[in-house]
Amino acid sequence: YQPDAGTAACLACPAGKISKAQGATACTACPGGSEQPTSSKNTCIQCISGKYSLSGASQCTTCDAGKYAIGGSTECTACAGGTYSRAGSSVCATCIAGQYSLAQSSVCSDCPAGMYSEKAGMTACKPCIIGLVSGIRASNCTACNVGQYSTDKINCLNCAPGTYADKAGVTQCTTCAVGKHSLAKAATCTSCIAGKYAKSGSTVCTTCPVGYMSIAESE
Repeated sequence: YQPDAGTAACLACPAGKISKAQGATACTACPGGSEQPTSSKNTCIQCISGKYSLSGASQCTTCDAGKYAIGGSTECTACAGGTYSRAGSSVCATCIAGQYSLAQSSVCSDCPAGMYSEKAGMTACKPCIIGLVSGIRASNCTACNVGQYSTDKINCLNCAPGTYADKAGVTQCTTCAVGKHSLAKAATCTSCIAGKYAKSGSTVCTTCPVGYMSIAESE
């Protein structure tokens, strides 16, 4: 191009600008979404996916992590909650079950122990109900086995001797009735045989002393 009359030479359009016609008196800036890294060119190059540019760019800029762009973009778009992206991405990937993310995230976060996310693309984890437990990155909560209980949503604890839990997913163990006993982690209490007795919450049955007797399940 040459903006002045009576000169001996033409000038090269700089990077980021082009001249499409002979006899040009000015260069034209490349439109947003394109680039031209070399001088003296007559066409602009569209930005590839994962990059963007404003008008007059000599180079397209890579999108930051947590954003994405399709080819020819003038800006990057933030990833929605439940998705994420690395730098230079053309799409956002969905977080798997057991994870979550907020908007514009570069990674998905694992649900902490005691919480879960049952579907892909979640923006938050849900707490387990008391009696159920979960580990890190859980997609569901699990009931503690019979003979166990939980109050913190993380750990299953064994019922203490003298108590029992006959159902899964309980928050406390039940004390053995009179005439019965149990060891740790019991699903039921065992009745004392005739000739032995046990008070409520007993861990063993005691033999009746001389001069005493009992029938089964006696106090």
